[in-house]
Amino acid sequence: MIHEDDTKHDSRDQENTQGTTIPVVQEFLDISKRTVETGAVRVRTVTEDEIVKVETERRSRTAKIERRPRDVRVDAEYDPHQEGDEWVVPVFEYKPVVTMQLFLKEEIRITSEIENIPEVAVVPLRRQHVVIERRESDSDDWREVDAKP
Repeated sequence: MIHEDDTKHDSRDQENTQGTTIPVVQEFLDISKRTVETGAVRVRTVTEDEIVKVETERRSRTAKIERRPRDVRVDAEYDPHQEGDEWVVPVFEYKPVVTMQLFLKEEIRITSEIENIPEVAVVPLRRQHVVIERRESDSDDWREVDAKP
């Protein structure tokens, strides 16, 4: 603060009023990220082959054929047809009579029979299990982790 009655000025006061430079400093901060591995986990599957005996049933289908003589007069031929589990295949014959007449000579009946036969088959069985391992740092060894469902 300067008063009017002060006529004497200090030489240092003159320097300050004539232009002293005050440096202004500003700092900048550079922030970055880096990934540091602190541990790791790996998961792998292991497939094992095992030979096992499996009880199963084998289905066998055979055809039973029965020939039935018929000798019945019919008006017209007809196609093979199914009656229940049987297929009926007609066999026709023209016989000379005073007039020609159509006779069903015989029927061939085909029945499908299914038989279930128990048997034991030896088959390979593939099974997989998962191994989970962990290590705490690059220098550590992998250790298996118990992670059962």
